Amino acid sequence: MPIDVRWLESRILLFKLHPPFTSKALSQALDDSIEMVNAIPNQPVGTVLDVKGLINVPPGALQQGRKLSRVNRANVGPVVLIRAHPIVRGFTRIARTVYPPTGDLIHFADSQERGVLLLRNILNIDAG
Repeated sequence: MPIDVRWLESRILLFKLHPPFTSKALSQALDDSIEMVNAIPNQPVGTVLDVKGLINVPPGALQQGRKLSRVNRANVGPVVLIRAHPIVRGFTRIARTVYPPTGDLIHFADSQERGVLLLRNILNIDAG
C-alpha cells in the first residue's frame, strides 16, 4: 500500500507515505482521511504525517492539497512531519511564508512515537 491512513488514537491520524506513489493514490488517501477527520464532532484532530524517504512527488500531487479545505474548521489541528527530508522542510518554509497561519500547525519529529507525544501535548490529550 503506497499510502497508509489510519487512526493511531481517537484524535490522532496517521498519514504515511510509502514512495513511490501516484497522484491517484494520494487523491484517494486524502479523500479517506478527510472523511475520517470530519466524522469527529467539533474537535481538532492531529495528524502524524510520515514522509520518510519522500524526496519527489508525482505530477499533480501538490494540487491535491486543495482538498484539505474540505476539513471542517473545528477539526483542523496540528500536523507533525516525521523524518522530513530537507527538501520537504523547505516546502514547509514556503507554505509558512505563503500562508502564515500554517506556521503554528506544522511541527517536526524524528519518530512516530515522538510525533504522537507532541500531538498529545498540543491537543491536551491524556495518554491514559
